[in-house]
Amino acid sequence: GYPAGLLYGTDGNLYVSNYGRGVVSKVTPEGDITEFATDERLRGVVGIVYGNDGNIIVGNSDNGDILSIDPSGNVSFIARIPRVRDQGGLIGYLTYFEGNIYSTSSSARKVYKVTLAGEITDFAGSGSSGSSGSSGSS
Repeated sequence: GYPAGLLYGTDGNLYVSNYGRGVVSKVTPEGDITEFATDERLRGVVGIVYGNDGNIIVGNSDNGDILSIDPSGNVSFIARIPRVRDQGGLIGYLTYFEGNIYSTSSSARKVYKVTLAGEITDFAGSGSSGSSGSSGSS
């Protein structure tokens, strides 16, 4: 199913987002694999992180949806990253920090800040190709 994202769970299990299937799998330390969450909205999911409420948050590269999965495997909608151009994925990576989700968007060439209530704001990036700032070395 094209494994795309990995999350080491607080329960000691590994959670795997599957880009080609509507599934997030759970892999135990013994290697047993089960379907933790199954939902068509999970088809295209790449990014995967924990929120502070213990839910797993995933980002769908194809449609820009950010979804929450509760500990029972129930999926709910948080927000949709806007489609700016037809090139590139809508979501690549996610991270969670201080109550907010941060999502990269290669199609928008931005990083978005998303609240758990679904409010989306630009966090970084101009939306244009290129680079600015230092070379990355100190």
